[in-house]
Amino acid sequence: MAYRLHIVTPDGEVYDSQIDSMVAKTVLGDVCLLTNHSDIVTVIDVGQVKITQNGQSRFGACSGGLLSMKGGVCNLVATTFEFAEDIDGDRAASARDRAMDKINSATDSKQEALYKAKLKRALCRLAVKGQATGVKNG
Repeated sequence: MAYRLHIVTPDGEVYDSQIDSMVAKTVLGDVCLLTNHSDIVTVIDVGQVKITQNGQSRFGACSGGLLSMKGGVCNLVATTFEFAEDIDGDRAASARDRAMDKINSATDSKQEALYKAKLKRALCRLAVKGQATGVKNG
């Protein structure tokens, strides 16, 4: 049995299909949604999303948002979402390096927090890209 997963971002629809399961990182930890999961609404953290469909897994990088499961339909409203195959590894590595440089030169805690958030997103994108390709990014 499968259920419908619909992923949207401010840029529009990213995904809409029947799936077998999804694992996502919430602010309270990982959640695995299977067919007939009870209704849930939760906040998504920056992290990897794993979608399984017909025994095949697909990975995506999500940078926060809201996840709901109601009546057998799952909706992920994400700040940003990229499937592994769409992630530009060089661009993500450059973003990581820029964020690390900026953290070291931040003049106040607000700037430092902003650059740490950018670093977390870049590291997530690199990890998801590495998960899909089997390559670790350091």
